[in-house]
Amino acid sequence: MTQVNIPQTPQQEIQRPPRAKRHTWSPAEELELAELYGTVPAANLASRYGVSDQQLRDKASHMGITNRGFRGRPRTTRPEPETVEQTTTFGTQTVTTTETARIITHVMR
Repeated sequence: MTQVNIPQTPQQEIQRPPRAKRHTWSPAEELELAELYGTVPAANLASRYGVSDQQLRDKASHMGITNRGFRGRPRTTRPEPETVEQTTTFGTQTVTTTETARIITHVMR
């Protein structure tokens, strides 16, 4: 049996993206971040300070700042249900009407 020598290619080094540079926050930037975080979109603030969105969120988390903006749709107040009580031949009937349902309760004598 003959052996075939296959030349081995040297392993290429894994190319990794360069690490992000560390941003040193000045006291003025921290104060401004505390005032604006939650009222201005994080992407705008991140580009303003020259950091990534994740770095901005991490800094706010370390400072104990929360996003004061609401999430989802704003809650609306629901009107109070209307209740009408009627006397029938067989007892008392109560009809409660809401936005989505009508509940009828009948109490026999």
